[in-house]
Amino acid sequence: MFTAVLGELKNDNYKVSTLRTGIMAGSVCPEPLIKKLQQDLNLYGLCIAYGMTETSPVSTLMRPDTPLHKRSTTVGTAGPFVEVKLVDKKGKIVPVG
Repeated sequence: MFTAVLGELKNDNYKVSTLRTGIMAGSVCPEPLIKKLQQDLNLYGLCIAYGMTETSPVSTLMRPDTPLHKRSTTVGTAGPFVEVKLVDKKGKIVPVG
């Protein structure tokens, strides 16, 4: 969706200087796209989140002050009262931390 917004900016003259945050969810966001969103849309407070319908709706969330490299390679930390378990393709638990 953010990519579509960036494309729309090329077609018209929108004022985006008052934007400051947004939520990108479902997957990690590549660093070049985060940088472009910061430059073109002023989204320096962009948060990366991940969730499922069953968790209503967010399980993990990246804080806006998290370093760019970490925001582009992870989906954040578990929220309050949320436990996360990583399992590989063979069903083995992957250590976290």
